[in-house]
Amino acid sequence: MNAQTQTIRTFVNALFVDKFDINLLEKGLGQENFFGKRIKIYACDLVYVFFEVEKKFSVSLEKDVQDPSFYTLDGLAEIIGNRLAG
Repeated sequence: MNAQTQTIRTFVNALFVDKFDINLLEKGLGQENFFGKRIKIYACDLVYVFFEVEKKFSVSLEKDVQDPSFYTLDGLAEIIGNRLAG
């Protein structure tokens, strides 16, 4: 994982800590599905993350929402990193 992806990961994790009181990195949940039984957030909550990420990194993620990796911290960080690189 490169430095940019790590920075993105840290930002998204901070959103989860602030909004949902879940520290995904501390709990080793980087590859867990946001809607799975270990994280358990609602789709409407993920919309908050979606808009904050788009605003912070000036990227559009609309086309990526159907990608299954979008629903994990590591996958989302990678998708954002790819958008920024490309």
